[in-house]
Amino acid sequence: MNHTLALMPLVVPLATALISLWFRSFRSLQIGVAIAGHLLLLVTASVLVHQVWTTGTVVAELGDWAPPFGITVAIDLLGSAMVWVSAAIALTVSVYASGHIDEARRQSGFWPILSILIMGVNGAFVTGDLFNLYVWFEVLLMSSFVLLSIGNQRPQVEASVKYVAINLVSSSAFLIATAMLYGITGTLNMADLSVKIAQSESSGLVTTVAVVLTVAFGIKAAVFPLYFWLPSAYPSPPAAISGLFAALLSKVGVYSLLRCFTLLFHDDQVLAKSVLLWVSGATMIAGVLGALSQTVLRHAFSFHLIAAIGFMMMGIAILSEASLAATVFYLLVDMIVIAGLFLTAGVVERVTNTRDTRWMGGLYEQRPLLCFAYLIPALSVAGFPPMSGFWGKLGLLQATIDQGYFTMAGVALATSALALVSIGQIWSRAFWRPRSNLVGQPFRRMTIASAALAGITLLLGVFPGLLYDFTERAAADLARPQRYVEAVLSKRNSP
Repeated sequence: MNHTLALMPLVVPLATALISLWFRSFRSLQIGVAIAGHLLLLVTASVLVHQVWTTGTVVAELGDWAPPFGITVAIDLLGSAMVWVSAAIALTVSVYASGHIDEARRQSGFWPILSILIMGVNGAFVTGDLFNLYVWFEVLLMSSFVLLSIGNQRPQVEASVKYVAINLVSSSAFLIATAMLYGITGTLNMADLSVKIAQSESSGLVTTVAVVLTVAFGIKAAVFPLYFWLPSAYPSPPAAISGLFAALLSKVGVYSLLRCFTLLFHDDQVLAKSVLLWVSGATMIAGVLGALSQTVLRHAFSFHLIAAIGFMMMGIAILSEASLAATVFYLLVDMIVIAGLFLTAGVVERVTNTRDTRWMGGLYEQRPLLCFAYLIPALSVAGFPPMSGFWGKLGLLQATIDQGYFTMAGVALATSALALVSIGQIWSRAFWRPRSNLVGQPFRRMTIASAALAGITLLLGVFPGLLYDFTERAAADLARPQRYVEAVLSKRNSP
């Protein structure tokens, strides 16, 4: 049963994509298939989380080839949580997009490609093999490029070219690092790599590989100074696609860095603390200053996403069990928060018929549910208590101070204060000041989907223990990589 359950994050979205493609001539059926498929994915992801929580890491070997020779799927607490959140976001975006995506984009393959993207995201979260992580990255690149470019509007085409160019650089660096690791160790199974890298006498080459992988995943995660492509790419397509990208794609890069520095390069403290720590601070500063300078709603949220990535990088750089618990908490919460902000931005743009906050207004009086959908995730981004983002940032600050990095703690506090200023500017321009001529009427499903994500954000803020207990146990597993290694390599002697 575990073998079947481990493959469901891949099988369900693939089947959903194929069935959606079959019904491409029937709009209502195609939407129904997508929503039903992502609902089924959420149910199976919930079962998977429960299974991993009760029995430990779930491992499946395709073709009954024992590791490290075969293709391994290994799902620990972190992987199962990432799959669950991606499924929840996929379902929410599907409901939202059913009232948002136009007929031309639907005919161009939006619904099947959406499911293929989710399959690629889940593949990255569950794979136990470094080369297959590269393969899933390429699935992500191809499907996200299609979603970014369908519609053929000029801003989308320009953003697509930049997006593909920079991601090809990232993919090339990833492939080079993978080849180097195989040359050093003779394996690409991540559990086996964890053992053999620790035993390797080529410490200089291993450090070089760690640097190359950090650059490759840093581009995907949009860390400083490699973030420049994101603010132009993510706001270009419709809000449903923007929200999906913002919630999932950069987080795959963060997840990969988290996995590498806890499983593969856990002994390389110099790189993590000397390079990643300063990169995280620069990423926070660049993100929040960029957000303060923006008047276009989704551009501002893109920079807030970059600042949030900086906080996650700080937790990875510190690499203590407390910082890892806070990082995992903040990572999972921010996926929901940033998706909610981008989807809410789409509703606001539809109601006001503009993307620029300087020409907005009147939403507080006339759209109270929309105000809720913006204010809750926005306050979470700023780390305002008792929102869920506050608890993640508080945990990261405590871990940073405990390790003696007082300068980084000061940077984190300053950027949180500036983030509050930024979201306050948006509130005063778009929501608070009066305006009577709201021209658009959003589909009810769009507002409900945005409000649902805000509701989850509020719930996790009021009851953070619902998630923090889980992330503390996930962090304990990450801090002790031998648990993952034993779960995977114990299958060596299986028939």
